[in-house]
Amino acid sequence: MSALRELMTGLIDYAGLFPPAALEMDAAVRNYEAYLRGPDAWALGRFVVPAARLEDLAGRPFRLTVRAHRTCLPTRAAPKHPCGAARKR
Repeated sequence: MSALRELMTGLIDYAGLFPPAALEMDAAVRNYEAYLRGPDAWALGRFVVPAARLEDLAGRPFRLTVRAHRTCLPTRAAPKHPCGAARKR
């Protein structure tokens, strides 16, 4: 395996639910599953889903890993800052 391929393995996460694609869950899952069977599957990483849409994955054979974006976690500077809200500067 080349060094570049080793570096790129699993690097590209699939975010078909988000713009510009903004697909429905069923279409996004079908695309992701098709890409996993494709010739470039080695580069494909995780299927990205917003936490609010996790229930839409019920009954699907996915192994889930939950990760919070660091700007969505409370900090000392903004202990009550809601995720996604514009910060005052």
